[in-house]
Amino acid sequence: MLDREAMQIARNRLAAESPKRHHFFHTELQRAQNELATKGQGKSGAIIEAVADVCAKEIEDAGDQLWEIVRDLVRETKDTPSDEAVKALHHQIDELWIPYCSADPERQFEAICQRDGVSPSLKNATHFSDRSIGARLRVHSKVDEF
Repeated sequence: MLDREAMQIARNRLAAESPKRHHFFHTELQRAQNELATKGQGKSGAIIEAVADVCAKEIEDAGDQLWEIVRDLVRETKDTPSDEAVKALHHQIDELWIPYCSADPERQFEAICQRDGVSPSLKNATHFSDRSIGARLRVHSKVDEF
């Protein structure tokens, strides 16, 4: 489990990386949309699949970064984790997850789906939500393995 100071360190490290990640993510998202638009597929299922891939990859990469930061901070504590401490660490990861890993990609995905009038079935076919949940669960499993 991370104490208040360690949680603040995690937030600060994640926040420091956010502008760079944000810029790269938005550049990649724009590139994917422009590439398909120039091929005449700007309103096709291919564009929403490409957007889902970029957004899901951003969540997965941010989750990996979150785990690296948390792992380093947990190593510094040198405590033997109890079951309660592991549960607390899961909750702390969840607390960091939305603002630093999933909020912006999920918001972008939803905005593009709404802009393009993507049907719920096409949206679900991208498995974006499953991939987002899977990324979060992978971080939890890394905690358990650690």
